[in-house]
Amino acid sequence: MAEYFKSIEVDPKEFYFVKIETEIKDDMKELSKSKYEMWLEEFAIGKVGKVEYYSKECYNKFKTYCDDSKMAINEVNNIKFGIYISKLEGVEKKRKEKGMTYIFDFDKINMSLQE
Repeated sequence: MAEYFKSIEVDPKEFYFVKIETEIKDDMKELSKSKYEMWLEEFAIGKVGKVEYYSKECYNKFKTYCDDSKMAINEVNNIKFGIYISKLEGVEKKRKEKGMTYIFDFDKINMSLQE
């Protein structure tokens, strides 16, 4: 039987590798998420469109989320939070007279979460 499979001519252009999504792979993806990504996922639930929030408001929501989830945020301040959160897909940082704001594109965020 092995000889039969060895004798089959396969054109490399027609041969495709298929990624097999497994439960373990999904678990590993979930475990590798940062606390910022996890917060953003929960924060985006049920929201649509683009919404702007002041950085202090977002940071306070993040701290509450971490406290409720029993996550340590010892070394995180509002500046570090801003740097990490602004690098996530669907989040834009903007300076205003009253301070920094983040514009969340919840449609884009929710689409990226479904992938």
